[in-house]
Amino acid sequence: MSIEIQMLGTGSAFAKRYYNNNAIISAADHSFLIDCGITAPLAIHQLGKSFNDFEGVFVTHLHADHIGGLEEYAFQMKFLYDRKPKLYIANTLVEPIWEHSLKAGITQKEIIRLEDVFEVFPQTVDQEHQITPALKIKWLETPHIEGKQSYSILSSIAPTCAFSLPSCEHLLIKVYIRSGMIAS
Repeated sequence: MSIEIQMLGTGSAFAKRYYNNNAIISAADHSFLIDCGITAPLAIHQLGKSFNDFEGVFVTHLHADHIGGLEEYAFQMKFLYDRKPKLYIANTLVEPIWEHSLKAGITQKEIIRLEDVFEVFPQTVDQEHQITPALKIKWLETPHIEGKQSYSILSSIAPTCAFSLPSCEHLLIKVYIRSGMIAS
């Protein structure tokens, strides 16, 4: 068993040419987004994919280059595909993502809370979470911006791992892949 990581972008928050640092993680027949920044919807479209191709999204922190595409993701899934994608997010970020980022743009008659558009899975930091039979993750607190909570995802995988990466000058991956979990 293996996983595949395909970068949707490898650039910074202000990236135009290399898009935001977002990715697709696939294990067996399950695919998820790792973050969904401002440039993610276009990058997904350019790959010939749609939001419906993903079971959900892992959100690492609340900057626009990592969550700026979530409003479009939520609306497409609700109104085009009639389903709620899974939202995997550190439990400390659940309230802030709604109250400080998504609420103003998404709220309307039948959408008044995060759970109206996402199936929310709050994640405990430093604890293993079995996402699918082939994918187990652990959230690790990661220094980023002082006063802002940020997390990396550690994934335990089978010994073989296939990568699909675009050619680029810089590769900034916030996802750590190892064949076993880091011992605490």
